[in-house]
Order: sequence, then C-alpha cells, then structure tokens
Amino acid sequence: MKKLLFIGVLSALLLAACNDETDKEPVEANEVTVEEETKVETNENVKVEAVEEEANENVEAAEEPGIDTSIFEYAKSVEVTDARDVNKHITLQIDLNDDAKAGMGTQHVLNQMYDFLQQEDINGAETVTFYVRLQEQKVAQFTTTIANFKADPETPMAKVVLNASEIEKLNPEVDAYGKTMGLW
Repeated sequence: MKKLLFIGVLSALLLAACNDETDKEPVEANEVTVEEETKVETNENVKVEAVEEEANENVEAAEEPGIDTSIFEYAKSVEVTDARDVNKHITLQIDLNDDAKAGMGTQHVLNQMYDFLQQEDINGAETVTFYVRLQEQKVAQFTTTIANFKADPETPMAKVVLNASEIEKLNPEVDAYGKTMGLW
C-alpha cells in the first residue's frame, strides 16, 4: 500500500515538474493523491474486513463438532443427521457401493459401527440409528443404545454392536445372510 502511494506521489510530482503550469498542477496532483489514498485505504479496509469475516467463519466451523464417518470405508456416501441437541440421537444413512452385496455390506457396516460408537465425536448421543442402503433401497436398519454398547476385544465386533442394538429392518437377503453367519 505504501509503495503504491509512493509511486502515485512520485508520478504526480514528475508530471507537475514537466508541465508548464507549475503552480496549478501540484495542487491537482495532491488532490488526486489524496483521493487515491482514500480509495486505497477504503479498498484495504474492505479486504481486511472480508478476511476477518472469513477467518471468523472458519473458526466457527472448526468449533462445531464434526462426526467422523471415514470409518465406513465400504460406503460410497454417509449422511449424518445430528439431533443430539433435540433428542440426543444421531441417524446415519450409509449408502454402499453399487457393486456391494447386501448381506456382506451390512456385516461390514456392523463391524465399522464398533469403531464409530467408540469415537468422542458422538458424545451426548444416547442412541444411534443407522440404516444401510444399496442402490437407493434400504436393506437393513438398526438402533443402538450407546449405554448398552460395551467394547469387547474377545467378541466379534458385529456381535458387540448387535448386542446393544435393536434390529428394525432386514430385507430377505440380509436376513438369510445374517442367519447363515450366526449374527442373529
């Protein structure tokens, strides 16, 4: 900013020195410089305010607790509805990759829920409903009561999650897979 102002003043003085009307030009040059200085200061103030607002928004976004869904590595997307402030509940819509199998995909989700339920990001929730979708069709839905969830390295992860959960929906393929695998 100072360099720009200095260049502007030097240019004005140079033009004034080269001009025949020496007593009139320096006043105009100074007036232009003052106007330019005001414009530069105004632009700088606007830029500084914009940067400060953006920084404040970034700080606010960083302060909001996020829920880590990267645990669901076999999902093409995970949508979170965080209603902890209203009813201490979190809902997860887990969309499996289109080439996944409904039964195996549901088992993967159950295994990954084991880690999900242990993360600090979900503090304040009493229940978590998660449903598994394949090609936009719901294939399974469970609601886990967090107080009933007890991590146990000796028990299969899916079983630990199921012990703390209520099975709300299983399509026939997932139901048959779970029975074959001894999950339910």
